[in-house]
Amino acid sequence: MSLKGSRNLHKETSLALFFYLVLGSSLLFGQDGSPPVLVSLDFSPKLVNVSDSDQTVTTDLRITDNLSGVNQLSVLFKKSGTQTAVSDSVTAAASLISGDFQDGIYRVQVTVRRFSPTGNWILIITATDSVGNALVCDATCLAAINAPSTLVVTAGNSPPVVTNPGTQSNGNGDSVSLQIQASDPDGDTLTYSAIGLPPGLSIGSNSGLISGTLGLNSETYAVFVSASDGSISTSVNFQWLVNVAEASGTVLVANFMNGNNESLNSRVYLWNTSESSGNVSVRVFTLPIRGGTPQELTNTPLDIRTLRAKSAVNIKLAEDILAPLGIVLPYTTDGGNLTLEFTIGATGVGGSAQVFSSSLALGTYPLQEIPSTASVNPTVLAAHFMNGNNASLNSRVYLWNPSASAGNITVRVFTLPLSGGSNQELTPAPLSLGALAAKSALNVKLIEDILIPLGIPTPYTTDGGNLTLEFTITAENVRGIAQVFSSDLAFGTYPMQVIQ
Repeated sequence: MSLKGSRNLHKETSLALFFYLVLGSSLLFGQDGSPPVLVSLDFSPKLVNVSDSDQTVTTDLRITDNLSGVNQLSVLFKKSGTQTAVSDSVTAAASLISGDFQDGIYRVQVTVRRFSPTGNWILIITATDSVGNALVCDATCLAAINAPSTLVVTAGNSPPVVTNPGTQSNGNGDSVSLQIQASDPDGDTLTYSAIGLPPGLSIGSNSGLISGTLGLNSETYAVFVSASDGSISTSVNFQWLVNVAEASGTVLVANFMNGNNESLNSRVYLWNTSESSGNVSVRVFTLPIRGGTPQELTNTPLDIRTLRAKSAVNIKLAEDILAPLGIVLPYTTDGGNLTLEFTIGATGVGGSAQVFSSSLALGTYPLQEIPSTASVNPTVLAAHFMNGNNASLNSRVYLWNPSASAGNITVRVFTLPLSGGSNQELTPAPLSLGALAAKSALNVKLIEDILIPLGIPTPYTTDGGNLTLEFTITAENVRGIAQVFSSDLAFGTYPMQVIQ
């Protein structure tokens, strides 16, 4: 072949390759009808003080777009309840720090200017791919991936945060060592003081340690402890019983509470039927799915208020419990779900729990009482109505172990037929779900944790998809709540029946 012919062939090949790439990209982009997907996100710090200087907030996020790729990505923080005015918002474009435009990790740094408006600033993510498909992710979208959505902007001197140690009880002559837990959001050094301590006790002004030896007296003391940063003080009050037997009371559990969205409200309603008042305290526990980490979020029980005789009280999860504990709101870990254990110093107290929004009630159910006496037998609980007949439905069981020992969980699955239908057990042998740790809760998913391991095809459609579950837990006095819900409707939230 001549040199001229070789050049022509090379030119034709290059043109063919060029048109192939252009046409291939056009076909690929033409198939892209989906916006980018936000996989994960976190930002730090979550609280900034703008009284003295500008503050920088760093956001790291992973975003994917498996066809045309991410083209533009920005992060916006704006003050809640305002329009996007310059003084009330900060925004910046993202930089790719690892991966690629189809699956990459991005970093954004925004500057909150000195003297910016204080309050809660909400986060909004905007992403566009190369063909114009757009993603706008706000608090609801961020909650779905367990990501934070609120930046707290403060100015001036913030008050110290003090954890209430709860009611204390000691005998005559006891040696006492109680550390008051306190911190200052601005990092200021704290000093401590106390009034009303029992004779023989004192508090270290620099350490916050209450120590000493109690005398020979029998009395209930009202104690007030304060922590000061030199300008602002925060105080908590609690009772200290010396050689006084604590009155028998009531222990109630709310197995399902939710604090993962500003639009949701979680409430507990208590009613005291007795003729005597009682102090109300609460312990807060995580409600993880299987494989998650169970833990208590209260170092000591949080004192809420006194429940007077023949009276009721309405307790708000966010305002009355999470905020005083210093837990960042909205709470998003484990889908925002929590378990609460209430102790009331009065007998005959009952209660209900409720999770609701302006348009949807996710669950209203009676609180379950934890018996004051231990049982040597395992706990057997029945969930009489579970549903796995639709991919959009979720069926969950929330278990709470109040005892000091762990227990193994097994479950048996039975059909729930209509009259004339076929009764049968679907488990050839009880299915093990692992251990339920002492003083911890667990979120069990019907489909993922039970039906799929049993090899039962999902969605399950026999008998309208309805099933009955029998749980056996080798720990005493375990209690549970069952729930069936979808994204826009709660079909039922109810306490599980105790078989033994």
